[in-house]
Amino acid sequence: MTQSSEVLSPNQLELAIDQIIQARKSVKVLGDPDNIPQIPESFFAEVQEAMKVADWAPFHFTADDSP
Repeated sequence: MTQSSEVLSPNQLELAIDQIIQARKSVKVLGDPDNIPQIPESFFAEVQEAMKVADWAPFHFTADDSP
């Protein structure tokens, strides 16, 4: 997919945004509480490790909470 570098007028931009919003689709996935798969023990250790790694990600303050 290529993107055009065409400059849109305010009316064209509004129409384009309206079309994008109206074309948006959500997909909901519902689980079956009576059919929960077995979760391997190693999964929990992997999640804990991922959370430790995520702690190193950059943190951005909201404008109200900035130091």
